[in-house]
Amino acid sequence: MTCEPGRPRRIENGVRRAFHAALSFLIVLAACTPDADDGVGVAPGGQAVALAPGSDLLADPARWRWTERPAIELPTGAGSAAEGSMGAGPVLIGERDWGPPRPLPEAFRMLDGVPRDGEVRVALLQVARPAGRGEPRLLVDGRALPPGPAFGTVPTWRSPDGSRLFWWDSATAAVWTVGSGPPGALEVGFAGDDRPGAPTVAAATASAPRVGSVSEFVVDTDMRRGLLAPVPSRCEIDVASIAGGELELVLAVSPVQRARDGQGRVLQVRRGDPAVRFLARLSAGGSAQVLLDRTVRASEGFVRAVAPLPACAGPATLVLSAEEPDAAEGFQLEALWAGLAVLGARAAPDPRPHVVIIDIDTLRADRVGACGGPARNTPRIDAWAARRAVVHLDSLAASNWTLPSTLSMLSGYSVRQHGVLAFPDALPPSAPMLAERLSAAGYATCAVTEGGYVGSAFGFARGFDRFVRCPFQQPDWSAALEWAGQRASAGPVLVFLQTYMVHAPWRADARFEDPAAPYEGPLADRDLTHDVLFGPFRSGELLLDEADRACVSRQYDAAVRRMDDHVGDFLEALERVLDPRTCLVILTSDHGEELFDHGMLEHGHSLYRELLAVPLLVADPQRPPGRDEAPASGLDLVPTVLAAAGFPIPADLPGRPLRDAPSVPRLRTAQHADTALAADLAGWTLVRGEIRERGVPAGSLQLFDRARDPGELHDVAGAEPERLARLGRMLDEWLAAWPPLGGAMPSAPALSPGVREEIQALGYLGR
Repeated sequence: MTCEPGRPRRIENGVRRAFHAALSFLIVLAACTPDADDGVGVAPGGQAVALAPGSDLLADPARWRWTERPAIELPTGAGSAAEGSMGAGPVLIGERDWGPPRPLPEAFRMLDGVPRDGEVRVALLQVARPAGRGEPRLLVDGRALPPGPAFGTVPTWRSPDGSRLFWWDSATAAVWTVGSGPPGALEVGFAGDDRPGAPTVAAATASAPRVGSVSEFVVDTDMRRGLLAPVPSRCEIDVASIAGGELELVLAVSPVQRARDGQGRVLQVRRGDPAVRFLARLSAGGSAQVLLDRTVRASEGFVRAVAPLPACAGPATLVLSAEEPDAAEGFQLEALWAGLAVLGARAAPDPRPHVVIIDIDTLRADRVGACGGPARNTPRIDAWAARRAVVHLDSLAASNWTLPSTLSMLSGYSVRQHGVLAFPDALPPSAPMLAERLSAAGYATCAVTEGGYVGSAFGFARGFDRFVRCPFQQPDWSAALEWAGQRASAGPVLVFLQTYMVHAPWRADARFEDPAAPYEGPLADRDLTHDVLFGPFRSGELLLDEADRACVSRQYDAAVRRMDDHVGDFLEALERVLDPRTCLVILTSDHGEELFDHGMLEHGHSLYRELLAVPLLVADPQRPPGRDEAPASGLDLVPTVLAAAGFPIPADLPGRPLRDAPSVPRLRTAQHADTALAADLAGWTLVRGEIRERGVPAGSLQLFDRARDPGELHDVAGAEPERLARLGRMLDEWLAAWPPLGGAMPSAPALSPGVREEIQALGYLGR
């Protein structure tokens, strides 16, 4: 199901939308595909490592030497776990395997066929579906349950007495149920063709956790890099020397527990609150010292611990073990070692700057005081810019909506190069993100976003040691500040922050509204949501006069002022955590917002200035604050950061460093879907191609003289044929110089229901 902007919201799969919006309590700890090697002693270990502030023990997992871990027996002839072989027998769900009952949310009551009384429960299976087989079937006493009501493509079943509805969610590999009374014991089978007329069933063979390589794990809304370890397990790291400092450990326990039968097959997966005892010991000179002894429960999430690391000139061994303090009744526990780094002041300070990038989604340049907008909108950002930043007065985004533009901002590649126009497109692995480049060079990296299209599902977590997702329009950047303060003395850090505070829907908030502009129309004191404003306006059901439109514009400005208050707090706190003399701070946006400029609302449907002109404020310790009228682009962020950090600029990046950039005309481009392009040069804008949402047909050419027509309201293509042809040739030359990256474009993983809900809350259509 591809998601595109600027379309009316329709939900092809209503049950999935409502069910998972109501069931966002689910905590998932996700791991990568298991390794083929199931034996003890994988990752034999490499050369001894010298530990000093800035060392990252996760950077080279080959140094980890596993000396103990559970052996997992597979049934004879079942094949290895890496092959995903399936053994015979059902997947069993007992009464104890269902999650705790939850009250029936109001959203469920609006769905036909859903029992109105009772509660919602879930059983997480995490079983692999056999290739070529259909959706699972639910069985009671070996007999398939009758089908339930049809909700799009989601298969549902009724309990024999009709008191419960069950459905299978392939995105989370779980069986969900709503209704009254206990769900009972079920079997999950997969429809096959081995025995016509009856379902064949399959159970996943047991698989070992991935050992010896670093993966990404999510607990609640916090993602970190780490190593998953079965319990009990023990590993050793050879240490050549220790310069002192502190050992930072971030620990977690998976709430998921797997039970196997005597043949090694996974019979059931349950969720609970198991505990694991983590120990870290340092062995040197014939003696051992306990650095850490901490028991962590799954319900605690990620737990940070810091232990003094004594200086040591000779060889030593760091021993990390995970033990089971209580019996798990035959269920396998999994522990996570993450954030294994040495903190403390470096002997020689790293000259590279810390980097902080703040992306205010949907912020127009002309609504920021420092960029020429109303001073009342952004007084705190303006005051910070006056003290610290260079304000780039002519900066253009790479696209007109979030996914392609933000991806260009953080990769440095144009939309044409990376080709990510809508889900399920994904950035090729050969195209590194900024965080990946800096992480490989020793930067510690952290991101805090509000999900949606700026989430891990679309590749934005690549290269980040920590990736935190905040609720929509409720940014909490305190974790990033705390993290930066902990890591900054040991080396440079990269922090990326993103918020939808300016993005629709706009909430009525008297604290930030303009008291000098009273309004008593139909939109007064209402949240301007998609149902109230955007959908009815697009369909023609809602007609707005000038007063109504002014009200909408003021609500947008109120959102900007609310954002300014939040960002102002952060910028003040940042200067207490990171010395401004050592910190490069970039504040920008991925695109603007149309507020009836061309008769439209929102974004993603044209290439006019109100959608492409974005603020760009750069606090660079090497540049005095001021104003810069040279043309800039969202593609300049990555080259700017790389240049400040002392890296050469890759030849395949079309942007340029903003530091000391010449004030000369340059061609800048932006792309709309796969149908239209804009080219900007020296005050002239060419828009070429089809824009369906605006009724612009394929092959169209529009030309605007911004010196005389800053709003781009009058097309002068017919009056300027030579200029039109020249800009067209230059655009063709630019496209030839920066072709698509090539190679196989991977598909992003299936969107989880939570991500779908975030995208739909932003007004994008999941189709």
